[in-house]
Amino acid sequence: MSTPDDPYAAPSGGDQPVTPTESGTPAPPQPPPAQPYGQPTYGQPTYGQPAQPQPGYGQPTYGQPTYGQPAYGQQPGYAQPAYGYAPPQYAGTNGLAIASLACGFAGIITCGISSVVGFILGLVALSQIKARHQGGRGLAIGGIVVSAIVVVVAVALIGVGVTLAINEGRKCANGTYTGQDYVDHCSSSSNNTSFGN
Repeated sequence: MSTPDDPYAAPSGGDQPVTPTESGTPAPPQPPPAQPYGQPTYGQPTYGQPAQPQPGYGQPTYGQPTYGQPAYGQQPGYAQPAYGYAPPQYAGTNGLAIASLACGFAGIITCGISSVVGFILGLVALSQIKARHQGGRGLAIGGIVVSAIVVVVAVALIGVGVTLAINEGRKCANGTYTGQDYVDHCSSSSNNTSFGN
């Protein structure tokens, strides 16, 4: 059994066996075999590529980008999208998300009234951001959180104020204050309601 010749071995032109022809004279040597698959010869184009002249030293190659530089009109590191699909476009920051955060902080001044609006705007902004693929998700969440905190604090402060006012009224009605304390705490409200007494 004979082994096939190594396709990657270097061709040897002078080692060709000489077989005698019918007349007894040796046959001329055979040309070397073709290059194995995947190894193009120097200066010849590979399969499917047209032959191009080699540029001289220092001359740019037109039509092909040099190593490390992107082709004209392409951004480095980005592949062209497949047919029928466009690359995702950044649609900008959602305006309602910004308004939500602004209204949340404005609620500090307005005793939480604008924070209720900021909370609602934040929820609407989150749904729009998801549907429209916009930016500003962090702003919308921040607006919701700030608005909720301001509303809770405002309601708590209003509750404490009302509770203190009710307790003050009860102390005046029950006779807890006497003497000068009664005059200081309870008569001031009666003096404001009496018109010049």
